[in-house]
Amino acid sequence: MKPLGPATASRAEIVNYYKKATYCYAAPFGLLVLSFLIPFVGAVGLFTLLPLGLAGLFFTKRGLTLAAKNGDREKKDVGYANLVLGVIVLLFGLLALAFTYVRLS
Repeated sequence: MKPLGPATASRAEIVNYYKKATYCYAAPFGLLVLSFLIPFVGAVGLFTLLPLGLAGLFFTKRGLTLAAKNGDREKKDVGYANLVLGVIVLLFGLLALAFTYVRLS
């Protein structure tokens, strides 16, 4: 088997960053769906929206920077889509935090 070339290795690294970001974006929503079976998990899902949204944006930025450096147009497009998804998750996290603040005060 041939060793991976520099373009293939960096592309695999970009995909790895985007996978981590996707898992960060999907985990809170998975917890919210799981809350139909276990009610306590819904609160955990709401509280993890903001930190996991920030972590997902971090991984998206790393992948997008690497894709821009390599000139990989396809992965840059995926990075921009992940960036939009990250901003949406972050806004949901801020709304959940505001909702929690209003309910507790």
